[in-house]
Amino acid sequence: SGDAQSSNQRLDVLMDKPKAVRAEWKTQYFVAVKSVYGKPSGQGWFDKGFRNVISVEPMVDLGNGTQRVLKAWKGAEDRPPLFDVEVARPLSFEADWKTQFLLRVDSDFPQATSGGGWFDKDSTATVSVSTPTLEHGNSTRHVFASWLGNTRETTLAIRMDSPKLTIANWQTQYLVTVNSQYGQDVGEGWHDIGSTVQIGLSPTAVGVLIQQVFDGWTGDFNSNSPDSRILVDSPKVITAKWRTDYTQLIVVLAVAGAVGGFVIRRRGYLRRKRAGTTSAP
Repeated sequence: SGDAQSSNQRLDVLMDKPKAVRAEWKTQYFVAVKSVYGKPSGQGWFDKGFRNVISVEPMVDLGNGTQRVLKAWKGAEDRPPLFDVEVARPLSFEADWKTQFLLRVDSDFPQATSGGGWFDKDSTATVSVSTPTLEHGNSTRHVFASWLGNTRETTLAIRMDSPKLTIANWQTQYLVTVNSQYGQDVGEGWHDIGSTVQIGLSPTAVGVLIQQVFDGWTGDFNSNSPDSRILVDSPKVITAKWRTDYTQLIVVLAVAGAVGGFVIRRRGYLRRKRAGTTSAP
């Protein structure tokens, strides 16, 4: 300032008369921004009173199921990832990071499981199966069998000391329906795919003189044996066939006829015998 002005550090002055030149100074402070991860910005020299913007990405994915999450700024713990600050003195900000690991939950039915995501290192994550039995409405269902590692509890606690993967295993089941008009059937219900099921019927004949007699299985399984084993490879509907049997009635009628004939013949014999005795001299 004075008789010559310039913002350059070098000033050429034409000495055509006495001159007075004064150097004017301003104060600047250095702002240090440090971070092991991400791309911090806002470091450098800034004029006193300038409002400088400090920032860093809040999360840095390392690409292996591990990420770093900004925990706080050392010396400014209440500040968010991006903030502005007045440069009134030398300043230093260092990003403090925490480690998080990814928990993956694999399931053929993701709508029935929950709990996956990012978790702080050494924390405990909880995964669960909200619907352990999934009915599909076509005599087919899936039942939760276990988590990876044969844990059968529907809720599983996992210590997150590294990236983790857990898998929900499901068992396919089919409905076996056994229909019978008579007797007590066995084997009906839900059964695992690939299992073998014993079906049966007791008794195999009902009634006294006119009987209903088991006459085989029909439908999705055919056999004449009341006790049979079937492979459960699909939903099954099996119906017992019955036939009307008159054998007992015929036997009874035959016996009754034989007894009746004997009685009639006996009575005739006795009458003839009495008649012969009466006519004797």
